[in-house]
Amino acid sequence: MLRTPEILGFSMASRKNRRVMVAVNYGLLLPLMAGIILFRPPTYHVPGLKIIMWVAVAFFTVGFAILGKIVDPTTFPLPSPRGGETISLGLAHAPQSQVEPDERDISVRNTAYFQAYRALATYIYVGALLSAGIDAWSFPLAMKTLQLFSVPLLAMALTLPQAIILWSEPDIPEELKL
Repeated sequence: MLRTPEILGFSMASRKNRRVMVAVNYGLLLPLMAGIILFRPPTYHVPGLKIIMWVAVAFFTVGFAILGKIVDPTTFPLPSPRGGETISLGLAHAPQSQVEPDERDISVRNTAYFQAYRALATYIYVGALLSAGIDAWSFPLAMKTLQLFSVPLLAMALTLPQAIILWSEPDIPEELKL
């Protein structure tokens, strides 16, 4: 499940380097959020707001691609590695494909998805409580709040399972490096 390529010349075999990469990935979200907070258009029909949102989408796409180079991206459904052929019962002895994860990989992935789901559910619940507590919303305030809520939500939904795996997996031993 965990691959060890180099990203920008840094090996991702050590946990420390992977944690720095995850922290930088989520740390770059802060200037984007500051841009949303500081951007005050006279109306919400100006191209500047669309530019900020497209920058956010580009940021998530790049982050998803970078994290996907190290950990198999399973956020979106992928086509079957078997390519439409029938699936046997596994009674005949056949060599296991390199594409299929083993039991440990499945367990690590499921644990990461469970932790990511809990974090997303907590974030949505707290956001719903905060939005329910405000009685009168003006349109600009409601738009800004929606953007501030949805940008981290999208970032977490796309990258959090992979980031959890990268953060928690131990260093890769020298003999297992690809």
